[in-house]
Amino acid sequence: MSIWLRAGPLKLSSRGRVGVRVGPVSAYGGGRRRRSGDVSGWGLLVGFALVALVIYAIYLAVMWPLSLWGHALHLTPSFHELRNRNGVWMHHHYPLVGLRYVGAAALGLLALAIVSLPLISRGKRASAEARAAEATARQQRQLEDAERAETQKREATEQRVALAAKAEQIHAEWLSGPPPALQFPGRVTATWIANHVPHLHPGQVPVLLAELRRRGWTEEDITARINPYLPAA
Repeated sequence: MSIWLRAGPLKLSSRGRVGVRVGPVSAYGGGRRRRSGDVSGWGLLVGFALVALVIYAIYLAVMWPLSLWGHALHLTPSFHELRNRNGVWMHHHYPLVGLRYVGAAALGLLALAIVSLPLISRGKRASAEARAAEATARQQRQLEDAERAETQKREATEQRVALAAKAEQIHAEWLSGPPPALQFPGRVTATWIANHVPHLHPGQVPVLLAELRRRGWTEEDITARINPYLPAA
């Protein structure tokens, strides 16, 4: 003889048998004879109990809201009736109860879709508005960058023009002033001529030519070697 202990959907016997009743479905297992020091039976018992609890939790999570919804539509029994009424009562009051639950689930999904449509539409509209605002902001940044680049380009051009004008003014003042003293090397080479003659002050040219003639340069030498480098008048 065994003693059964019941806790909700679970039943546990003194011989180690475990049972679970989920609505009209029942399952039992276990019940091996235990020897002294043998704990494997208890491990199997605990594992079966955990599996049963998981199954019952899934059953509650699905059938309770579905029964509530279906009962409100007069399609399915309530969750209390599902758990506590027998098959005869169920067949009399709710024939084809499985199909009724399928219909309740389909109607629930349809209602959920209908309710979700405005939310989805609102989300799409908000997303489109956010993309439009982002595109507008990007265009605005591009316009600002283009204006900034144009301003920098204009300022750089104005600065170059101002520097060129300043350099021209300085050069004009240098030309209008007295020529500086010209320092001659010990030997007038082609390198010295290329580096110095093009930048001579107009007043230094007669001094250069006189010095070259004094050093024995002929007019042919001056024409061939000096004249190509003389600054334009």
